[in-house]
Amino acid sequence: MSDDTRSIPPRTLGTTGPVVAAVALGCSSMSGFTGAGADDDVAAGTIRAAVDQGVDLIDTADFYGLGHNESLIARALAGVPRDRAARTISALSDARRSRSRRRPAAAPSRS
Repeated sequence: MSDDTRSIPPRTLGTTGPVVAAVALGCSSMSGFTGAGADDDVAAGTIRAAVDQGVDLIDTADFYGLGHNESLIARALAGVPRDRAARTISALSDARRSRSRRRPAAAPSRS
């Protein structure tokens, strides 16, 4: 999305990171991670409305609703032109990559 069509001012993440809207959307509550979860139609509408207003950073994780959150975001962004599509961040995926770099623990002895 070009800066002149944003309704939310842009910010740079860190010193060299991407430029994103100053407001992000956290989606943990949409798939029951922090409670009962939201109605899928309402949640998808919220995501789409946020993107329509200029939000271009969506916070998610693959353990929010055991993957349901990512499916919900994909549904909400279906048909959104790629240049307007939001970036998503997933903390758990980053943690899994970090764990996979560690040396595996030794197998227990069977004596």
